[in-house]
Amino acid sequence: MISNRNDSWQYRVGRLGTGIATVMLAVGSVGCAAEQALHGADAEHHDTEQHIYQQPIDRLVVNIDGGEVTVLGGSDDKVTVDGELTWTSVRPSITQRWNGRTLELSGRCPDQPHCDTRYTVRLPRAVSVTAATQGGSITTWHIDGGQQLVTGGGNVGVGASQGPVTVESGGGTVQIGGTQGALTVTTGGGDVTGTLLGSAQATIRSQGGNISLGFAAAPSQVSASTDGGDINIAVPHAGTDAAGYQVLTSSGGGSQAVGIPHYADARRVLDLSTDGGSIAVRYA
Repeated sequence: MISNRNDSWQYRVGRLGTGIATVMLAVGSVGCAAEQALHGADAEHHDTEQHIYQQPIDRLVVNIDGGEVTVLGGSDDKVTVDGELTWTSVRPSITQRWNGRTLELSGRCPDQPHCDTRYTVRLPRAVSVTAATQGGSITTWHIDGGQQLVTGGGNVGVGASQGPVTVESGGGTVQIGGTQGALTVTTGGGDVTGTLLGSAQATIRSQGGNISLGFAAAPSQVSASTDGGDINIAVPHAGTDAAGYQVLTSSGGGSQAVGIPHYADARRVLDLSTDGGSIAVRYA
């Protein structure tokens, strides 16, 4: 009888251990499933799409939540739009619509861990461009029409343009090269760099970044101001007296190194102001 009771006790313990193991396996399975679901929700998805248009175009308008915009001008009459999409849970919505001779592109990202839309557009260089993104970068190259480029904080690059260029950035860096039209740049604090500029008029405003401008052709009016950064300007020789430069500087206590003559009756004006940085002006 004692032996039977011992067997019964051992049997019950064995049954209990088996039940605990079963529960532990079930809990482990649930944990693995939850982990897989969690990682699956955060996994990135990617997609690309391309559209080619053979119709005349005068203007491109791009408006995206966040991502990059690249616009490349060329001699081809067609318009090629390449889109790159990245998302974690909900695919971004992309629209492309023609309004007469204007192509309008937009991208919207639903709220999720990561969402990104990128456009690369190749089109005739005579087209004008308006592009806006809430935080991504904007790059244009060989665009002869007017440009209005706005980003909430991304970087902006403009190269080899003929028409007027207006840039607004919430704080990213701005790099300009080889422009010929009027140039207007406003940034919330990023540096502004211009090289080989042919713009007769340039107005640059930064809330704290440095400004460095190099001109390939003598400008008629340059206005550069920053709340605390340095200003460096290089201009070609333009002559003396009325053909030279008026050089107006205010550095708020910072150093000044003006290496070109100031002519009070000159038609060309360099108006440079910083609240605490240095100012340097020289011949290119």
